[in-house]
Amino acid sequence: MNEPEQRTRLEQRYRRLLLAYPADYRAERGDELVDTYLDTVEPGRSRPGPRDTADLLVGGARQHLRVRQASGFTGALPVAAVLALATGSMLATIWLLAIEFTPTLDDYPPVGPSRVFQSVAAFAWIAWLAAAVVFAVAPGRWCRRLIAVSLVLMVVAKPVWLVATAVVGPGGGWFSQSPPSFVALLPHAALGVLALALPSRPGRVTRWVPVLVAAVPIVPVMRLDLAHYWSYNWVAPTAFAVVAPSFLFIANAVAGWLLLRRDRRGLWVGVVTLPAVALLAAEPLIHLATRSYWMSMPTELPFWLERSTVSALLTVVTLGILGLAFAVSKPRRTGPAGSSRPAGER
Repeated sequence: MNEPEQRTRLEQRYRRLLLAYPADYRAERGDELVDTYLDTVEPGRSRPGPRDTADLLVGGARQHLRVRQASGFTGALPVAAVLALATGSMLATIWLLAIEFTPTLDDYPPVGPSRVFQSVAAFAWIAWLAAAVVFAVAPGRWCRRLIAVSLVLMVVAKPVWLVATAVVGPGGGWFSQSPPSFVALLPHAALGVLALALPSRPGRVTRWVPVLVAAVPIVPVMRLDLAHYWSYNWVAPTAFAVVAPSFLFIANAVAGWLLLRRDRRGLWVGVVTLPAVALLAAEPLIHLATRSYWMSMPTELPFWLERSTVSALLTVVTLGILGLAFAVSKPRRTGPAGSSRPAGER
């Protein structure tokens, strides 16, 4: 195939990719966009490269959303991040008071001088509450750093437990007989990723919301006798059954308030918070479904009801939704419309 034929075929394939854009946009800017890409392609190529393909598909999705006035993702992130920090602060208080600081009875050894917490996950919750306090007093870089520290501690909680129990034995030192549970770690990590987008200059009222929300469960939890049921597997379904619908309701209320003010961020607040809500709601739903299955005396639970399967699927969906939302809402740089790079840049 000679060079003119290669260029003609390459142009045809670029035009097929332009079908990802709205028809009006193709009619107005299609020729300009194709010519820009053709000028930057190295000689001898007859197919668009992976980078150009992804660039055009993402640009097309972005233009469709702009036509539907669905912009505002970047502006919605700080709003959702404050909600995530407040929700995670409430959960951190519950985990510490109901589990980590609670003395165990019955079949579990009591807390001794060498074991302050029930599991190593306690350090993650302390770092999270510290971030809420810093957000109220001096929001900014250090608050996000504490959230990042909390996320790292969540990730290493189980590996640290495994190593520690292998060295000192179960129930020894700082470590309990049960490891930190993914039931609590995974949804809280999702909130942590979202909280990394906290604003550096929140309003005077907004900055105190996470601390105030963190104090809400103190009295109810302290009034409960949880010494016999300190495991995350016992406490998490009840905690999430309260927190998940509350988070969903407040996020939708904030989104509705923004939309009433004709603020496009309201279109994105629900999308940004939905993955975290799904992870928070997974455990109560599994718990209810499991109870209904056990009442009918099944021989074994179906595969799709296993916690590991549901968590893995929801994690993939969470990353997919957030990744797609970020990709289609990335601010356009200088250059041809719909392209995420300047004209002529490789």
